[in-house]
This record gives sequence, C-alpha cells and structure tokens, in this order.
Amino acid sequence: FLAPREVDVHPLRRLFSRKLRKARALVCNFQSPPEVLKHIFVLDESIAELIGVRADLSVSVLPDPWHSSKLNISKNEARTRLGIPSEQQVFLHFGSTDTRKGIEDVLEVWEQNKIPSDALLVRAGCTRKHQSARLSSLAEQGRAMLFDRYLSDEELDDFLSAADWVLLPYRDHFGSSGALAGAAAARRPVICCEGGILGRRVQEGQLGVTYEAKNVDALSAAVSKACAGSCSGFTENLALYSQQHTVARFTDIIRQAF
Repeated sequence: FLAPREVDVHPLRRLFSRKLRKARALVCNFQSPPEVLKHIFVLDESIAELIGVRADLSVSVLPDPWHSSKLNISKNEARTRLGIPSEQQVFLHFGSTDTRKGIEDVLEVWEQNKIPSDALLVRAGCTRKHQSARLSSLAEQGRAMLFDRYLSDEELDDFLSAADWVLLPYRDHFGSSGALAGAAAARRPVICCEGGILGRRVQEGQLGVTYEAKNVDALSAAVSKACAGSCSGFTENLALYSQQHTVARFTDIIRQAF
C-alpha cells in the first residue's frame, strides 16, 4: 500500500538507518516478488513500476475511493449545521494529528499571522492536548475553530462540504490518502506538499496548490495564494478525479483479476 521511502542513497546512510535498510529490502522484494504470487494489487502506481515483470504475474492499481463520488451538501447548509461562519474562507484539517499529518506546520502558519485575516482554520477530529491549547488560543482570536472529537461519516461529509480548501500538509508521507478522495467528492481543492503520490496526483490532476514539503513559509504562501484565488477553477478536475476513484471501480478491478 505504501511506496518505499528514499532508497537511492549512499550505502553508508543505509548502514546507520534501519528505516532505509527496510526500504531497500522492500524494493528488492518488489523487484523479485515470490513465485507463489500471481496477482498484486497496489494503491500507488509508482509501486507498480517497481514490480519485476513476469509472464505469470499481473499487477493492478486500485483507486482510492470515498464512499460517494459526489457530496450533495451545500456549503451554507453544512456551515449552519456545524456553526461555522459563512463569511470566512475555511481551511480544513481533519483526521489524526500524527507528526506526518503536518498539523504543527499549520499551527505555525496561523500563529505567525501573515495570512489574510479571513482565513479560518477548522481542525476536526481527536486532537492532542498541546495542540488543542494552541488551537484554543487561535480560537479566542477568532482565527480557528476546534472540533476535538471522533467524527462520524456524516459529520465528516459536513466538514468537507463546509470547507473552501482542504489542508494536506503531510510530512514524510509516501502513500495515498483518503482525505484527497474526500476533498474530491466535495469538490474542494487541496493544499498539499510536493512529492510522493499525493503531491504527484495533485499536480498532475490540477486538484489544488502544492508547496515545498516541510517549509512553513511556503505553506503560508500557499494559503495566501488560495485566499486570493478562486476554488471554482479546480471543480472539473476534482470531479474527474472522484469519478476515477469510485468504490464500484475498486471492486470491478478486483473481480476482473479472478
């Protein structure tokens, strides 16, 4: 499911890095998969490119679907239900707050206060205490809202529909993400780090704005760019991505293999 980490490095780096050694071993397994395997399903097309060609082995790239290819919830309806102001530009960060999800970078951007004043950060999902404290401080300034709880599927659809932009500021994340599929279903463009499968899909599909990974200033500039631009230019591309990543297509690809 996950693309290997950086492996084209000097052997001395691998010698002192367990993660790099594991990544190298994973690549070797892909290049020479066991004979017993006759079909391999992957979520990342870059993994498919690594797998050694063999006459009796087939490889299928699975889509990464949301439960629906389109969310029929209006922005005003969703914001009314959630109590989110209608006049501000909403930037949504949801899911876990693991380091790789980049919430620390997002908090730093909003704390620097260099972005437009109408940019409202909405954080939805279970949040760690020290992060909640920083978000609460931003909320007191009217610059953020925190929904610190487990979200049902219905609530998550509301949050996606209430947003103007979805934040995917992932750090050292090499796999796909259901968050991109959810954003596409809601027809909401994303702000995403360059690199990896997410950055590549966002850039190639023109699904939002990308910026240099782990660069807080670049993320701040991307948020400002989003505030100054229009979301409507991404709608058609997001719809196309969503249509390509459906549950039906996922099941069809599996069935075709048998």
